[in-house]
Amino acid sequence: MKKKLLVLIISILLSFGFIIPSNVSAHLAGQPPFFKINGTYSGYYPVYSTSLSSLTLPQDLAPDKYLVNQPIEFEIDTKQLQKVVPEEVIGKTKFIWDFGDGEKREGVKNTHIYTKMGSYILTIHADTSAIEKDIPPQLLQSVLLNVLPHKDYKLPQSVIMVNGKTSKDPITDVLSFEFKEKLHFDAYRSTAPSSSIVSYFWDFGDGQSDIQKVIEHSYTKDLQIVFPLLRIKDQNGFISDSFVEISNALLQTQNNPLKAAQTKPSQMNNEDKRPSQLPYVALGVAILVFFIISTRWLRKLKGKK
Repeated sequence: MKKKLLVLIISILLSFGFIIPSNVSAHLAGQPPFFKINGTYSGYYPVYSTSLSSLTLPQDLAPDKYLVNQPIEFEIDTKQLQKVVPEEVIGKTKFIWDFGDGEKREGVKNTHIYTKMGSYILTIHADTSAIEKDIPPQLLQSVLLNVLPHKDYKLPQSVIMVNGKTSKDPITDVLSFEFKEKLHFDAYRSTAPSSSIVSYFWDFGDGQSDIQKVIEHSYTKDLQIVFPLLRIKDQNGFISDSFVEISNALLQTQNNPLKAAQTKPSQMNNEDKRPSQLPYVALGVAILVFFIISTRWLRKLKGKK
């Protein structure tokens, strides 16, 4: 009975997205962070989603910058994790680490040294085969770390311009253009102060991509909102991602001419404009409620023994 309940918990974890695809944040909105680097919890990566399965976005961003040959301590805070995952599940899970430089390990704590500069995406997969053999290892955490050659190294910065305009804040400063014409994208304002930019990669937010520094792109007229993304890389292997939000001015005018004329993007609520976050608040609450109930069941089962 107990094993069946644990299998049910894993199945619901998978269906609700706590153990999730690579392009969504590992700790959902409203849930406690659980991954520490040198004693400090990692935070959300500032670029939330991509329309391309081929583009890997980290879920989190390391809380600091690190140096080549510096020992870095990593930890999965199991006490924090137990707030949303039963202790029984954690105890039977194998955590598989890939540091992004070719080295792999297991466990809940690890110390690692990066011997070359660059941006690395550390990933951790949860292997729950001890509970249910038919479930393959699932991505639990991925975090971007920047390993500098010296403390004064300046990281590259990705900047998107659309039809000559930039966005001060991708959440509140929404760009608006009519999708009946091609839009002009360029990365001229992107910088790499300590190096030089060697590659550009555009995700236009509609499943299309390009690698040119300057490019024109057309959207279908029925699209209402898109989130284009630009990734640049410097010659030392450091990456920088940025995105903007573009709304279809033509479609807005057709749907509600008065609202389109009177409402400015900066007046909108920040949370309403945050892509891919609101659904996870509801999911986080649902998962939390489920685990409160399932934990009580487990306690009752123990008491009957």
